[in-house]
Amino acid sequence: MHRFDRTAIRLAGLVSILAAVSGIAGDLALQYTSNTEHLLSRQSLYLLDVSPGRLLLGHYLGVVAILVEIAGFWSVYRALRPAGDRYALPFFLMNAFGAMLGAAFHATFVFVGLTLQAQSRVGGTEYSEFTELLASFNTARIGLAIPALAAIVVGSLFYAFVVGFKPTLYPRWMAFCNPLVFLLLVVALTLTVPRSAIVLAPTAINVSHLLFFTCATIATWSGSAASNQRPFVPRIVA
Repeated sequence: MHRFDRTAIRLAGLVSILAAVSGIAGDLALQYTSNTEHLLSRQSLYLLDVSPGRLLLGHYLGVVAILVEIAGFWSVYRALRPAGDRYALPFFLMNAFGAMLGAAFHATFVFVGLTLQAQSRVGGTEYSEFTELLASFNTARIGLAIPALAAIVVGSLFYAFVVGFKPTLYPRWMAFCNPLVFLLLVVALTLTVPRSAIVLAPTAINVSHLLFFTCATIATWSGSAASNQRPFVPRIVA
């Protein structure tokens, strides 16, 4: 690979790291609450604890940051290209599509939050109308959340297969450094250390992407990044 191409991969990786950090900041601005009764509420009650200014800040910062994270998936796509575009391109398309769905899902929080806050102020006879509106919002959000999560799962498994069994710019161990593994680790940490939930619960996906992009960028910077140039053929010992 030419020096220009490797430099582009590294720069895109750095941009994606910055975008993931911004995404985490957007998640916290939009969803952070110290109220443990509202945390992880299925009705998104944590949005009642967020000021309208924070809702808007988290909304715009998060949407832009998640879309910019596509640069990181492009960087990984370029590093997977030695395996051929039939392996590298599906990874990029799956994850770029998932990021776009994730940005759209993130954009729904501000409307749910503003509606919840209006409901809490009005109450009384208007309560049922707000309840129906929120139910409609949640139905629409599910249609974004499920395929976005599916893209993370399928994209991560596909990436692990390509890095583990095909020639790429990554060492073999990078197959285990993927968004799904990091997301499961974040969830496990949240469950085992409940105090971490106030930060990790709203930021889990962007934290997993931050770890993934950081590992991928470091791997392309190190001298071992070119060590995975031959396909892996398991030996059968008689």
